[in-house]
Amino acid sequence: MQANVLTAPKAGEQGRRRPAGGDAMRVSPSLPDTGFLRLSDIVGRKATKKSPAVRGIYPVSRSTWWQMVRDGRAPAGVKLSKRCTAWRVEDVIALCEGAEAVQKRIVGAQP
Repeated sequence: MQANVLTAPKAGEQGRRRPAGGDAMRVSPSLPDTGFLRLSDIVGRKATKKSPAVRGIYPVSRSTWWQMVRDGRAPAGVKLSKRCTAWRVEDVIALCEGAEAVQKRIVGAQP
């Protein structure tokens, strides 16, 4: 299994650092530095007849994400309306980068 190495964006690219290789959590270079993400942006969504599947930036199910929020392992969302919750981009990126650091320690500890 290849370790997930972060590389800086190339000159002229905007956005966050991006991982080089690996299938672990990927912080997209197209994410803005500030703003909000909906749940489908974070965990992805399945394909339907009208739209293709979208891969999320944090590979867990919707129910696991909500359990992580309840347990305090994921950032709390911001209620935009009665039925609409979003998460700050900065919080989600920090969560992904923290998970990558843990993954590196686990991969590095294996013989």
